[in-house]
Amino acid sequence: MDVLTYMHLFYLKYRGAAPIHYAILNGDTKTGVTIMHMDDGLDTGDIIDIVETDILCGETTGQLFERMALLGAKQSFQY
Repeated sequence: MDVLTYMHLFYLKYRGAAPIHYAILNGDTKTGVTIMHMDDGLDTGDIIDIVETDILCGETTGQLFERMALLGAKQSFQY
């Protein structure tokens, strides 16, 4: 069975439990959602798609999380 996952990561730049937090803390202006195949490793499956989005001025981690969750869900329906 082919299983997909999506992650709030941009090119797997910030792996781990807080990629959105680190993107904002480091002053990144862009982030994205990575859609990938799941495999036995952690964040090691083949990347299928990356959807880029701007980090809006003053956006909180909670706001960005909600926006990226919707973006990832919408994009995953294409696969």
